[in-house]
Amino acid sequence: MGGDLWSVPVPWEARGDLGWLAALAHTWRRSLLDPWRFFQDLPPTGRGPLTYGVIVGTLGLGLGGLGIALARPELTRPVMGLGVLALPALLHLRLLGIAGVSWLVLLVLTGQREWDRVVQVTGYAASVDALMVVPGFGIALAGPVAGVLRGVGLHRSTGAGLLPALVAGLAPSFSAGLAVLGAIAGWLWVTT
Repeated sequence: MGGDLWSVPVPWEARGDLGWLAALAHTWRRSLLDPWRFFQDLPPTGRGPLTYGVIVGTLGLGLGGLGIALARPELTRPVMGLGVLALPALLHLRLLGIAGVSWLVLLVLTGQREWDRVVQVTGYAASVDALMVVPGFGIALAGPVAGVLRGVGLHRSTGAGLLPALVAGLAPSFSAGLAVLGAIAGWLWVTT
């Protein structure tokens, strides 16, 4: 265990040698503070980038939910038990959905079919999910910031142009936003 963590391009890929906590912390720090180099240095195939994303998302949403539960227990009591058990599985499905939308947009805009790269970038761009620890504000900020981080990651790891990569990275956030707006509009239409 140990060594120079900055000499390892993607610490999470070397978690067996570095230790899980050190690899998690240094991957988080490097992906957010130096994304241009971090995503360029991704290995051809990853060893668990979605697991990394699920862990960071569980920590962010889990701790944020715990804060809400402590402040306003009446809001969270009905769903707390089921939510805690289902959160990792739901986050995994969420990351796969995000990767799918980004991959499809990247395919349409550039013709690139690099599914493995898109999954890697999606998993590591989930570093932003740690912001979800801040109730309300964190969730609102995490989506767009993760979209930009995914765009930078797609640009640096696939060689796609910056603009198409940013569009592909932000597409899942816009899709989710449009779905929410559509649901609100539908509800208002039905109730008025």
